[in-house]
Amino acid sequence: MKINKTECAVAALIALFGAVMSYWGSLYGIGSLGEMGTGYFPVLLGLVTVFFGAATLLDVARSESPPPEVPWRAAVCVFSAILVWALLVERVGLFPSSVLLVIIASLGRRKSNLRSVIITAFVASAASVLIFLEGFSIPLRAIAW
Repeated sequence: MKINKTECAVAALIALFGAVMSYWGSLYGIGSLGEMGTGYFPVLLGLVTVFFGAATLLDVARSESPPPEVPWRAAVCVFSAILVWALLVERVGLFPSSVLLVIIASLGRRKSNLRSVIITAFVASAASVLIFLEGFSIPLRAIAW
């Protein structure tokens, strides 16, 4: 039986991502369980990610399943949507950048109903404004133009 290199590489990347997240989180100060520092949660989440990456690596190492088909259109659209949101959120505000995020990400589907996409974009963006700006008081503007 040979080693499934594709699935091992993905599992190793997940574990590596968790390790990097833990390292960056540790730079913020971990604190203690009673008084958590700003890095406590990222370090904990990173360690859990490393654990699951390692467990997945052990599980798939001898898997004989073929590599999965990568939906490139969806991957590119979702990555582009996140990038556009990150570049625009402070310039134009949370609401319009979130609307664009949903619309661009929906282009990754082969068949999308334009009406549903627009309704989802506006409802999700309004919810994000209510949750993050009103609920959590995140220092962003809803609309910045």
